[in-house]
Amino acid sequence: MSVRAFLYDSEEEDKEVELTAEGVASLTERQLLWIDLSSFDDRELRRVSGILCLAEEAADNLQQQLRRPRLDIYGDYFHINVTAICDDNNAFNTCELDFIAGRSYVLTAHRNPVTFLQNFSDQVKGDSQLGKLETAALLSALLDWFITDYFRAIERFEAEADTLEALALRFRSEKSMLAQLVALRRRASQMRRALVPHREVFAALARPDFQLLAASRSGSAFRTLNDRLERAIETVDNARDLIVGTFDIFTTQTTQRTNHTIKLLTLVSVVLLPASVIASLMGMNFHTRFYDSGERGFWTVIGCTLLISVTTLILARRYKWI
Repeated sequence: MSVRAFLYDSEEEDKEVELTAEGVASLTERQLLWIDLSSFDDRELRRVSGILCLAEEAADNLQQQLRRPRLDIYGDYFHINVTAICDDNNAFNTCELDFIAGRSYVLTAHRNPVTFLQNFSDQVKGDSQLGKLETAALLSALLDWFITDYFRAIERFEAEADTLEALALRFRSEKSMLAQLVALRRRASQMRRALVPHREVFAALARPDFQLLAASRSGSAFRTLNDRLERAIETVDNARDLIVGTFDIFTTQTTQRTNHTIKLLTLVSVVLLPASVIASLMGMNFHTRFYDSGERGFWTVIGCTLLISVTTLILARRYKWI
């Protein structure tokens, strides 16, 4: 089913009910209805809009996609659009999520599965007292889960960044690390771009004029949500800096490996250079008595070459060149 309605009743047992216009109209102050509209089509959206008596503009906004987060107030209900995380794996994918809060109901509309909504539904087991809450309070609770979902994504991101940093500290790090760092950097930018536009919405929710227009007593809860959003954005910024630090470590290690290789090649050249010079001198086509020393001269040249090479290696070791 793409439309599910949960009735939270402070006087009776909470239960899932069928969504009807009569049921919505008969809701009391001790009852709260949560309507979850998922993977919906236009026909289902129009039916739910008719039951809730939503304005044509609100229904049209629910149909549109790729919208910027915003807050609209329509008399006795208000409409909030956010960008939510739509799955719970290492890939960072987002989808649009709409909240419409009326007198005794909260509607959530999304075309893709949203993890935190399912977690919220699973957490409420058995009979609860959610029916005592006003709709703004339930909305603030759902928005708190929404921000928590981002914090969890940031935690997974930081865990991956810490793993890459540990690998970067190794002298022989993975060759594919640069591609992984680029992917993490891109994901951090995606999270920041998804979170920052919500500043306008959450700041508007925390303003006194919204509390007056929405007839809500949840001002402190919305101000807390605004603070949590700012902390989430700061955490993403810190995560981006963490990737930059890991990249600096990676480049430093790469430079150190390059210097080590050059130093090793230089030492090999220094060791082989005397042997090359001696071999060149002994290969000259001059007829002198020195070149007629026979086997004794050959072994003398070999011995000198080995002595110079060993001496060079000893000096390199002594001065910590190797």
